[in-house]
Amino acid sequence: MCSSDLVNRQKSTVTVLRVRNADGSDASQSLAEIPVGKEPRFVAIAPNDSRAYVTSAVDGTMSTIDLTAATPVAIGNAIDVGVEPRGIAITPNGTYAFIANNTIGAVTIVRLATGEIVGKVQTGGNPYAVAISNDGDKQDDDERVFVTQLFGELINVGRPDGFDDAKQGVVSSFRVADAETNLRKP
Repeated sequence: MCSSDLVNRQKSTVTVLRVRNADGSDASQSLAEIPVGKEPRFVAIAPNDSRAYVTSAVDGTMSTIDLTAATPVAIGNAIDVGVEPRGIAITPNGTYAFIANNTIGAVTIVRLATGEIVGKVQTGGNPYAVAISNDGDKQDDDERVFVTQLFGELINVGRPDGFDDAKQGVVSSFRVADAETNLRKP
């Protein structure tokens, strides 16, 4: 089964949709509507398609959805991941979730096997979306995490803000290994 998840912000739910049948043909079937935290924002799917992880902005949580159950269902308790979580990305081997905390300028790192918050990486600005590279070598530590900021930065404070070329987009980047090294420090 290939599924897709859709956040329903006003209802504090996520809808799991079947988008592909077992024979590979396209599908469009609602499998479940699952309660999650208040104002869900982003969804990331585990590399093996077994879990979906949902950030909820108002609650500051990440919910886990079991996609292997006969009917998809939330499992365990939602994890407190920080202030106004937005984007979420999972490392290629499914070890960590990196979650953008929009109002504190940081990315929270969750070890998915235990649901434990294992660290934060300061990015500044208002981090919004997260992506992680995948070079296919079965190691997460050499991958790069990319975090976009919601708002552009002024290029020249003397130039008016209303011009298209007055701001620049900002993307922070760091290696998973650097985040892991910081996690090991006492």
